[in-house]
Amino acid sequence: RLRVEGHTNVITGRIARLSPAIHEQSRMLLVEADIPNDGLLRAGQFVRAEIVTQDRDMGLAVPAEALITFAGLEKVVTVSDGKAIEKTVTTGRRGPEWVEIVAGLKAGELVVLNPGNLRTGQPVTVNERPALQTSKASEAVAP
Repeated sequence: RLRVEGHTNVITGRIARLSPAIHEQSRMLLVEADIPNDGLLRAGQFVRAEIVTQDRDMGLAVPAEALITFAGLEKVVTVSDGKAIEKTVTTGRRGPEWVEIVAGLKAGELVVLNPGNLRTGQPVTVNERPALQTSKASEAVAP
C-alpha cells in the first residue's frame, strides 16, 4: 500500500521482487513492487509504503497517548478493581493516533490515556470513552 504525500488516496500493488539479503549496516531490505499508475504518481515524489502481510487478521490497538516508553521498554497502564496496573507490551504497526499491541494486553482491558507518573497500585476513577474501530479504549483518570 502506498500513500502519496499530500494526497488522501491509498494505492495498492503487489511485491514483484525482494533482495536476497538485508543490508547489514542499515538493516534495510530492497523491495520492488508493481504499482498501477493512473497519473497520480510522478518521479521524485515522496510516498509512505506499507507491506501488508495478513490484511484480514484483526489486531488490537490502543490510542498512542496510552503508550509509555521508558528505558527501551514499552508499557501501558491498565485498570483492574479501581487500581492502576503497569503492563509491558510488545508493539507492532503504528498509525497517526494508534499503536498496535502484539503481546501483553488482552482485548477489552481498560487502558489509561496520558498516564504520566501513574504506577501500579494507585487508585483510579474510570470514565468510559467510545472505543476506537480496532480496539476497546477507555480513559481512566487518576483522582
